[in-house]
Amino acid sequence: MTSAKMQIDNMLHKLDEVKQLGVRAAPSIVRVMDAYLRRTIAAGTDPYGNPWAPRKSDGGRPLVHADKTLKVTWHGRHIIVEIHGIDARHHKGAVKGRVKRPIIFNKKELPPALVEEIRRALAAEYQAIVAGDSP
Repeated sequence: MTSAKMQIDNMLHKLDEVKQLGVRAAPSIVRVMDAYLRRTIAAGTDPYGNPWAPRKSDGGRPLVHADKTLKVTWHGRHIIVEIHGIDARHHKGAVKGRVKRPIIFNKKELPPALVEEIRRALAAEYQAIVAGDSP
């Protein structure tokens, strides 16, 4: 049987862990964001669901290999999303024809669907912290 002092210490320890939720959840958030962006690339849309303009040469779907230059990482509690090479130029519209095909977030708000996925990941991390032998 657990003593009252051990129960209190356990609760306080869990509160200390909750303070680190941002750092602890970063790898989960990276996995969620990476999967989300790969899905939107595969669908031929920007992260907000708007379809990319078709290729001018044949009307086909552009950037079919953009997922190869996508990189989602973290440092501490900061999430870093990068796209490289020609795909980055398409993202900015710095290509012939000046057609922008956004691949990563470029608005002030994250897409609502992604926000919900991140919330679920955060809730799972929080539950992992507070679960266990609390009274």
